[in-house]
Amino acid sequence: MNKYQYFVNGNSVSKKELTSKLKECCLKWVSTMESPLEGIDIMDYDDMLFKKKLRDVEKGTIIVMGRDIFRRTKVIK
Repeated sequence: MNKYQYFVNGNSVSKKELTSKLKECCLKWVSTMESPLEGIDIMDYDDMLFKKKLRDVEKGTIIVMGRDIFRRTKVIK
């Protein structure tokens, strides 16, 4: 039995699913490549932000990133 229950946008998920969804939200803009007709933004994964937000979720803080809400609750037996 798990000691904690994780939620993303109010839906119960596993910790693995929560971390993968949180990783998707932790992108940072690196640069823009310009072509004659359009610009392409280059994004990179922000490891420091991901680790900070994951620690905050583990402490019990509700994290809001964009349209996603991440939280953890203790399972009461």
